Amino acid sequence: YDVQVIDTMGIFHVEDKVRHKMSNEEIVLIKKNFQENLKSGINLVLFVFRNGRWTDEEKKSFDYIKSNFKEEISEISAMVVTGCENLDEDERKEWIENFESFLPEVANFMKKGIHCVGFPDTSTIKRSLREVYREGIEQDQEALRQLVYSSDKN
Repeated sequence: YDVQVIDTMGIFHVEDKVRHKMSNEEIVLIKKNFQENLKSGINLVLFVFRNGRWTDEEKKSFDYIKSNFKEEISEISAMVVTGCENLDEDERKEWIENFESFLPEVANFMKKGIHCVGFPDTSTIKRSLREVYREGIEQDQEALRQLVYSSDKN
């Protein structure tokens, strides 16, 4: 697979010491870049959020993207929620259902679905538990791999 990543890191972050809130002008430049790349074949757009981190600022940024990109990307968009390593499969399904109830317009935009994943730093975990976490990590990696494969237009 030939994968090209266009990372818009910071687009959903409020001002802090490391990242800055992106201006509308910066988002317009991203849109122009996106539209140019769309012609060459973008198959999947991932919106990545940390579990528990959906703020009003992120909502406003998402609303801007939704209003300016919906026609181009809704059909190929998925949300990936990180930090879910402590949730089992049923808890992840419940998390998604709650999110869909809380923000249905965002959930409906994500035509490729909402996917909860967990990739903990295993270097800080006791050796005896690393294998258990590793199995979960491999399952989440495979789920994301399948999302990418299923988005291939070829």
